[in-house]
Amino acid sequence: NRIQVMPMEELKDLAAYLHESGINTIIMEWEGSFPFTENGIVSNRYAYTKEEVKDFIRYCSDLDIEVIPLQQCLGHLEYILKFDKYASLREDVHDVSQVCPLKKEEVRELYSELISEIIALHPSKYFHIGGDEAYLLGHCNECKKYVSQYGKSELFADYIKMITELVIEKGKIPVLWADIVMKYPEVISKLPKQCILINWNYGWDINHFGDHNNIINSGLE
Repeated sequence: NRIQVMPMEELKDLAAYLHESGINTIIMEWEGSFPFTENGIVSNRYAYTKEEVKDFIRYCSDLDIEVIPLQQCLGHLEYILKFDKYASLREDVHDVSQVCPLKKEEVRELYSELISEIIALHPSKYFHIGGDEAYLLGHCNECKKYVSQYGKSELFADYIKMITELVIEKGKIPVLWADIVMKYPEVISKLPKQCILINWNYGWDINHFGDHNNIINSGLE
């Protein structure tokens, strides 16, 4: 549920259908449909209420479905970065999809606020940070300088380590998409051991993003 904002009854109907199909987990990427308070500008006009979110999670729980929230931490953030309030975090002035990974302290403050509100409504022990399709990695002038000295993998690893440690501090287990990690497998050794890697796939070869064995043998779940 990332692009569409479904009426809550339809969302429940979908959950019931998934239950009947044997699905026991939903990853919810709420984006602007989540009722943020601290950063309320992010919530769009179709946003659910906090009571609706809690009610949906209870409904899913009754169906033995766990709802794991996903809040992107690097790319896929157009719905936040389009606002002038967050312009200083952008990796690019025109493509507003990604934050600059060198703005760690500023991003950490924002991300902490966002996920604190999300965690408050989700009892799941897991928290998905996204982290996929970071197409602008190393794009801005400062990042280019960093990459020329340390490499893209170090840029990604340093940033994602900060995000995962923040999630752990808040008592949750960080889950992330593994496409960038599979491209730069040296990142794995720098991630906290609690991290869970998911090799997402739309029917491609299992090694589409890199050698799948690198994450299988990583020691991480």
